[in-house]
Amino acid sequence: MMREYQRSTKECRLGELRPELVAAIRAYLEKHLDKDEFGGVESSIVLCAETTSEHLKKGFMAKLTGGGDKIRHTAMVLTPSLLIWSTTDEKHGPATLAVRLKEAEITDFKSPLPQIEDDGLQVVGFSLRATERMSAFIGLGQETSAQKIRETVKETARNAK
Repeated sequence: MMREYQRSTKECRLGELRPELVAAIRAYLEKHLDKDEFGGVESSIVLCAETTSEHLKKGFMAKLTGGGDKIRHTAMVLTPSLLIWSTTDEKHGPATLAVRLKEAEITDFKSPLPQIEDDGLQVVGFSLRATERMSAFIGLGQETSAQKIRETVKETARNAK
């Protein structure tokens, strides 16, 4: 099996996340939550984590289209009721999503392609104020700390139900 990305994940405090990702998360939540709920998010954080993903090898399509970015950064913020994540890379601004844990299914992700090895979380649910379910992948490293983060997210999601 071949890894397409080398990922490194660390747990950290909100203020230690990349500033552009924190700003994107705050803007997203301010837009999608009512004022009372928005005000309580930062005081109820269970966990913050950041993953750096380095693209190791360009695939066939990347060669044709010029490829994507070499480095991506993903910030994840977990509260007792929300999972919020924001991703940015060298060419694009942050893209941010959040789900209510009581309405989401969060499971371990394993690549469906036997030749590609990747790890992370699969999130299925409604992003805030969405009318259709979506599926998203949040890549995580293989460190012990990343495994702890994965288990904390899944346990918090189970407890929210």
